[in-house]
Amino acid sequence: MKPSAFCILPILLSCWLAKAQDTDSVLSYNRLMAYDTVYFSRTDPLAFLDCLKVYPVPSFIVWRNHRGWVKADHIPRLVELLDDRDTCANVMSALSSYLELKRSTVAQEAAFIIYGFRIGVYPPALNSSGFRWTKDEIIRWWHSYGIRHVKDKSE
Repeated sequence: MKPSAFCILPILLSCWLAKAQDTDSVLSYNRLMAYDTVYFSRTDPLAFLDCLKVYPVPSFIVWRNHRGWVKADHIPRLVELLDDRDTCANVMSALSSYLELKRSTVAQEAAFIIYGFRIGVYPPALNSSGFRWTKDEIIRWWHSYGIRHVKDKSE
């Protein structure tokens, strides 16, 4: 899947804010929050991973929490990506005081997104770089969750 032109918007926004010379930091913050909402409302987790692959800096900053962004329909494809060692940007919450300077892997970010589904919010932690949830743990959880989820729907 080729990344859409929408992937470049975070980069353009960062450049625009850097050059805007806003003296009102609240105004800049509000612009980032509004942009973040639009970006995540138009991007699904799989397209987001494609964007992270081409993102030119090591960390992608998420400015707010997104509840319900990851859907159960996304999980099977995300599980398939748990062996993907391609590099991509890591994800960090704007609330984090730690900035990872190394790129991540698609497998790591897929696990982070799956965990976001599990707890109902993305990002599920301040940084994806320190996040640890093994492939076996994820698959065990998904089989348990999927069976229960399908059983609940059939009753």
